[in-house]
Amino acid sequence: MAKFTITASGSVALGDGDTLKIDIPTGGNVVVTADPFGNVGEIKIDFQNFDTISNQATVDLGTFSQNGLQIDIKNYDPTDQVSLKGASITRLVPGSTDELAFSYVGADGATYTGVAHIKDDGQQNFNATQKPLTICFTTGARIRGVNGDIPVEDLVIGDLVQTLHHGAQTLRWIGVKRLSNV
Repeated sequence: MAKFTITASGSVALGDGDTLKIDIPTGGNVVVTADPFGNVGEIKIDFQNFDTISNQATVDLGTFSQNGLQIDIKNYDPTDQVSLKGASITRLVPGSTDELAFSYVGADGATYTGVAHIKDDGQQNFNATQKPLTICFTTGARIRGVNGDIPVEDLVIGDLVQTLHHGAQTLRWIGVKRLSNV
């Protein structure tokens, strides 16, 4: 259970139970991968800048291969972004506004499940009235449509996608942001 502090954009491979502290003074991007030599079932991402500095963590789920993967996100603020590359968001965990369930295709090609937790003393939640966490869907992520899963890059405005509480809904907006490779 190692602890890493990142002070510049880059990438880091985490082992099971490892903590990544993101403390990039001018803002930046960190790509998180699984240690290729271990079964990684839990990682922690701890944002250190508590102001208007925007930091991004991209968790490359295609490097993990563990059912029940747990990602704890601590001290997230609205300027930060977390991307779960390759995730298909399945649902909010019933009875919790702090847990988001997802599935992903692992490094070995099998499909696994995971849960992202916001750990911030109740300041941010997954709910309909506030947008606490920007989930970015990267190339390869699949979104549940009325006729099955659709790669996010193939979605267009007007497509019908399944939602947790209101069934099929028309897709009304698509945003794209290109980031430099880190």
